[in-house]
Amino acid sequence: MKELQRFEIKHRSPIYKQIVDHIESEILKGSLTSDKPLPSLSQLAKQLDVSKESVKKAYGILTQRGLLIGQQGKGYFVRSKKVSRRLKVMIMSDKLSPYRQTFVNAFSAEAGQSVETHILLHNQDVELLRYYLDQSLGKYDYYIITPHFPRDAETMEEAIRQLSRIPEKQLILADKNVDELPGNYGCVYQDFANDVVGVLAEITNELRAYSCLDVFNMPNCMYGYDTEFSIARFCDQNHLHASFHSGIRKSDIHKNQICLFLNSQADEALFFINEITKAKKLVIGKDVKLISYNESPICALLFGGISTVSSDFEQMGRLCAQMVKTGEMKKMKCDFKLIRRQTF
Repeated sequence: MKELQRFEIKHRSPIYKQIVDHIESEILKGSLTSDKPLPSLSQLAKQLDVSKESVKKAYGILTQRGLLIGQQGKGYFVRSKKVSRRLKVMIMSDKLSPYRQTFVNAFSAEAGQSVETHILLHNQDVELLRYYLDQSLGKYDYYIITPHFPRDAETMEEAIRQLSRIPEKQLILADKNVDELPGNYGCVYQDFANDVVGVLAEITNELRAYSCLDVFNMPNCMYGYDTEFSIARFCDQNHLHASFHSGIRKSDIHKNQICLFLNSQADEALFFINEITKAKKLVIGKDVKLISYNESPICALLFGGISTVSSDFEQMGRLCAQMVKTGEMKKMKCDFKLIRRQTF
């Protein structure tokens, strides 16, 4: 029988998941090999002072993942290294968008054929997140989640409760960190409060040529409040005038104006401004300067090329894939930059 290194059972997550995580870690480190059987269900239950059912469930999950093999009358063994298994990864995104597709494409390219990826949408609905986790926990090696949910206290408390159900060694947050969530999970995030300000600091002198920086916060923008607050403080410190708008109206658009839209390229705001400028005989890029949030392939086409401020979503996808391949969880800020095109 192969001795299993003792570890402390904690109360934060289900016992069987902790057993799964520990045995998987020992296999990856090479501490457990295929030459000797693991402790029996009764032996390991006694060693860890847990129920036999918890051990049975853990061994069952590890067998489903292809890490263990049960032999009648002999017990459970680590599968031979000659047996290969694709890692199973669930990507649970908040919405469909061009830049989310850029992220997924980059993840898949970096992960390669050794990773099987399933994609679901929680649509910023915490109850849908709960439902998906009820159906999938224990069936995937890694869960990559974009944790964009309404910011009210009740919803965020429930979101943290649901995210805490995922073993931290299997959880990777993408696009946004959740500071209140404890643990050594992985994360590749934007800094919504400060990223745009860093870009504005690079073009401060150009902004002075305009009477006002008009910031349009669209209703479906989950990060608008933090970004608006930082922009207002930056403009105040640099003696720049800023005007903030919720949505877009015809009267908001005028000549010699620079507009920053806190939205995605799939949103209707960019189509509205196109109609408004046509009606007013204004030319985007000449009479009205335009910068939009989040880069995607379509930006190179609309209005002769939209200037964007954006995280590097290709980099985000690659970094998440690297964590999946190495199993090394890190928290990393994604690069953020201004991409200049025809509109600014």
